[in-house]
Amino acid sequence: MSNELQVTGKSLLVCGSLKPGPGKESKSAAREVLKIVKKSFADHGYDHYEYLDLRDLQLPYFDGRGPEDYTEESVKTWYQAVMSAQHLIVSAPAYWRTVSGGFTNALNVLGGPLYDYPEQADFLKGKKVSLIVVGAEYDDAVLAASQLRTTFSSMGAEVHPKEITVGNLRHADKSTQTKLAHELYQLGKWIAAQNVQEVLE
Repeated sequence: MSNELQVTGKSLLVCGSLKPGPGKESKSAAREVLKIVKKSFADHGYDHYEYLDLRDLQLPYFDGRGPEDYTEESVKTWYQAVMSAQHLIVSAPAYWRTVSGGFTNALNVLGGPLYDYPEQADFLKGKKVSLIVVGAEYDDAVLAASQLRTTFSSMGAEVHPKEITVGNLRHADKSTQTKLAHELYQLGKWIAAQNVQEVLE
């Protein structure tokens, strides 16, 4: 991993997938890849992080209100988790050449209606973001990563210049799977190294 982005401080792992649906037992690739990052954290002695799964939150639909105006506890949990973290590691699915609707909605709920509260522009300023995007196809992942980069940047966050993008893992050969696992493990190792160094200093 490049050291262009300094990521010291508490991290938040975010799974942006709503799969599997009711009555289904299939796994979500976006959720599975985060397990490799967490394993790397454990292997390198880094435990200064939280994990948040969008599927568990059951966020309401964005309807033009700010996050503080929702009464659902899930919105409060989502907002506070993001705002208390220094570094977000986001794993999001992508379909039909765009970011999944569930995660787009989560970002809209988080950001609220900027047109009503222009003073809240750049509300993620000072926070860092690393992107992992798993697409139904590789092009889906690339285009969705670009969209997420734009969204997080517009919110004021600093997005790592190199995201991890992957297409449908059901069709991936052994070499592709190995390369992905290595990139994910290295991401966790890189984050752990920077944070351990900060503690020692």
